[in-house]
Parts: sequence; C-alpha cells; structure tokens
Amino acid sequence: MAFIAFIFGTVVGSFVNVLIYRLPKGISVVAPPSHCPACGHRLEPMDLVPLLSYLWLGHKCRYCCAPVSWRYFGVEALTGAVFALVYYRFGATVDAGLLCVLFACLIAAFFTDVDQYIIPDSLNAAGLIIGFARAVAGPDAFSTRWLSEPGVQPVTVLGALAGAAVLPGLLYLMILLGNVMFRRQIAEQESQWANEGILEEGERLDAMGMGDVKLAAVMGANLGIAGGLVALLTGVFIGAVFGLALKAMKRLEGHAIPFGPALIIGFSVSVFVGGDVIRWYLNLLAGG
Repeated sequence: MAFIAFIFGTVVGSFVNVLIYRLPKGISVVAPPSHCPACGHRLEPMDLVPLLSYLWLGHKCRYCCAPVSWRYFGVEALTGAVFALVYYRFGATVDAGLLCVLFACLIAAFFTDVDQYIIPDSLNAAGLIIGFARAVAGPDAFSTRWLSEPGVQPVTVLGALAGAAVLPGLLYLMILLGNVMFRRQIAEQESQWANEGILEEGERLDAMGMGDVKLAAVMGANLGIAGGLVALLTGVFIGAVFGLALKAMKRLEGHAIPFGPALIIGFSVSVFVGGDVIRWYLNLLAGG
C-alpha cells in the first residue's frame, strides 16, 4: 500500500508542478493544457508520465529539446515520498488523505516562496479549510495518534481556532521585532529591489512577509497551539541556522531569505514527531 501511495503521490506531484509554475503568474491551473514553456507545444500523455517521462526523454522537451529543470522530477518524487510516509505513519484513514492534500499544497508553497518570495493566498486558504475540516470531523474520526497520549489533547474545533489565532499573532510579533533588529538590512534590500523595479514606489518590506503569517494560521489550524508551537520554533531554528550559514559563506548580502520553507519543514517535523517532542518537554518539566 505504501508503494501505491507513492505512485499516487507522484501523479499529484505532477499537478503540484503546475501550481508552482502558474499560481505566482496568475495563470489558470486548468487551462491552457500542459505545454512546454520554451516552445509552447502541447504535451502529450506520454510526456506526462510522472518520473518516467523525465528520465526517458533525458530531461529534455521531446519537441524542441529545451532542457527541463530537475525540479519537475524532484517535486514528483518528493510528493510521492511524502504520501508514502503519511500512509506509513497514519494508515489508510480520512485524515491521512487530508494530510496528503495539505502536504501537496505546502510543497507548492515551499517552491513558490523559494522562486518568487510568494505564498499564494489560495494555498493558504486551502490549508485552513483542511485544518478546520479535520477538526470538525472530530478526533475519533482521524488518526491524531501523535497527540493522543495522556496529557496531550487532540486538535478539536476549539483547538484549531485557537491555533489559527495564536500562531500568526506570535509570528507577527516576531516580524515587528525583526523590523527593529534588522532595519538596516531591510532598508538596503528595499533600495536594491526599488532600483531593480521589484518594489513599487512607496512599498515597504518587513522582516517576513504576510504570506508567512497566513501560513502560521494554517499550521495552527492543523496542529493546535501545542503542535503549532513545535512547528513554529522548529521553523525559526531552521531559518536562523540557514541564515547564519549563508552569512558565514558571505552569500547573504543583497539577498532576502524566504521564511516559508523553514516553517513548512517545521510543520512537517511537528506532524510526524511533534507528539514525541511535546511529551519529552512535559516529562522534562515534571522532572521525569
């Protein structure tokens, strides 16, 4: 069954590639049909077989021989692997299916943020809907085993509402603090992007974007406050380590770092091992 989940995930991953390419450009994800970005030729079914078409065609377009980015193969493989992992961790449940859809949205958000510093509102909206759908159906209907141990409450409707309110509030406070701490770097980035035409006149940058705040609401709706805090703190830690590493390699100057990917990694950590982290912390507080 895990293999079937992987295969299905690669098919979904093919559509995730469409989302990554089209959503930031404001293009419909339904029409026009899939085509080569270089020559515009409509792709045939044999060109769209997940993973295999990329390998068979030697990562080139069949019609114009333009190179095809490794990203297409990587996203399909990653989505398949995540679907298989969700099945392995949570089984064949409704919750597992919803989590797979959520992770597909998050993978798309990961790469749109890396490419364009954008997390489309449609992806965040889908994540919120999924979170509340899971909560409304009730803990007994879903595999909330990662939070089902004594002392840790499963995510309920109230928990989802609280998480969706508290997590973005905490992240927004971090943004305000970051605006003070990094005001010089932000001003330099504003100047550079204004000269390059990326920022419109009068537009201002923050330490993080509002798309990240909305993503925090998605995390809170799906994880509640406790699991959401694990995701948020993990994401902040990953973002800080990555930023320090780039600074040490002198590759940070003049470049903004998208924070969405770090939050998404933190969310993934919390989904799969967040309960273990929470129980370890509670035992630590209890002196055990």
